[in-house]
Amino acid sequence: MSQILVTDSLFIGDSHIAKLEEAGHTVTRLDKPNAEPNELKEALQGKEGYILGGVERVTDEIVAAATELKAIAFTGSAFSEFIPCWENATRRGIAITAARGANANSVAEWALISGLSLIRNIPALTAAGGPDFYVAHEAAALTLGIVGYGNIGRAVRSKALALGLRVIVTDSQYARDDLADVVALDTMVSEADLVSLHVSQRRGHAVIDASSVARLRDGAVLVNASFEQAIDNAALARRLAAGELKAALDYPLPAAGDLPVGVLLASNAQTAFNTREANERVSDRTTQALINLIESGFDRDLVNPAFQSYR
Repeated sequence: MSQILVTDSLFIGDSHIAKLEEAGHTVTRLDKPNAEPNELKEALQGKEGYILGGVERVTDEIVAAATELKAIAFTGSAFSEFIPCWENATRRGIAITAARGANANSVAEWALISGLSLIRNIPALTAAGGPDFYVAHEAAALTLGIVGYGNIGRAVRSKALALGLRVIVTDSQYARDDLADVVALDTMVSEADLVSLHVSQRRGHAVIDASSVARLRDGAVLVNASFEQAIDNAALARRLAAGELKAALDYPLPAAGDLPVGVLLASNAQTAFNTREANERVSDRTTQALINLIESGFDRDLVNPAFQSYR
């Protein structure tokens, strides 16, 4: 029997807690989305398993205090963002899983729906103070550029092709494997009517930097469903204010100030992933991953080699 900590409650519901208990484990829930370091250290005392269901960051200090911890199951995909000490955790023999791809369909839907709604000017046409009439482009006349061609990028491409868009992607092994139309980033930002960004923080900040923002064609739409610092938001805000671009962002953009209606769609927090179906898939995979790690030391969602020393 193992002691397990579960944080937050968006993903791991009562049925998943019951599944853990039926497997012989004792579960403690810390029902907070962003636990403070000290309370997380305290909660992890004596725990062998940890389902990271919130947005707390697991640091070296926290891992050092969790002396009995053997496995972390993360309910997202960008594990290195929320477990920045993952390399140190690996050296300490802690196995880590991430539910990569579980919410790809939901994020891809958000990106494409948001981008195309701005192309069609729907937010402005349905808002007080917006135009009464607007001639838009249909999807089949557009070029979509995808930056970051992992699970989400591939899902965006599949949906966009079904709507008749021309799709170009930045270079990657995945893109070459499935015969996607691969171009350099400089070419993409100058050709695309719609650019959709799906990169992790491991790619680095300002993937779309000020020069890339400047090269976007007038009237283009930039979608960022990854992380806030993946683009130069100050450069973007200037072009939005000038009426040259539109953007859909899965985070707030205070730097943009007051903009005309229909220029910017910005979430109040990251929400592109948040559908019932995606959350259920994430919960199922994360719960089973932790059970597998404790029982056998291995799971298909493992993202580090720690299981070799854990087994």
